[in-house]
Amino acid sequence: MRLLLAWLLAAGLCVFLGRFELRTDDAGVLIGLLILSGGIVALLDPRRPWRWGLLMGAAVLIADVRAGRFGSPWWNLAAIGAVATTAAMTGAYAAAIVRRLAR
Repeated sequence: MRLLLAWLLAAGLCVFLGRFELRTDDAGVLIGLLILSGGIVALLDPRRPWRWGLLMGAAVLIADVRAGRFGSPWWNLAAIGAVATTAAMTGAYAAAIVRRLAR
């Protein structure tokens, strides 16, 4: 049941993060939301934090690809994906560690 709830929450957060990425230019708030969203979902399923970090980071990357918002150098897309995934992984692994220590 927790895994299903984690997937549903992750799907909703991915949609939110994708739309937020396209509507704002505030990178600091987006990074904070990525850390929080990865952490919140990893609290529900701390056994696989890598899954939630990759999923949240991919939401931002896919939103940028669909909107065509990556610049002319090809590495802009890679940089966006790397920063988004790193932020989401940080939150997910931190939450998984906290959850395991709380047991």
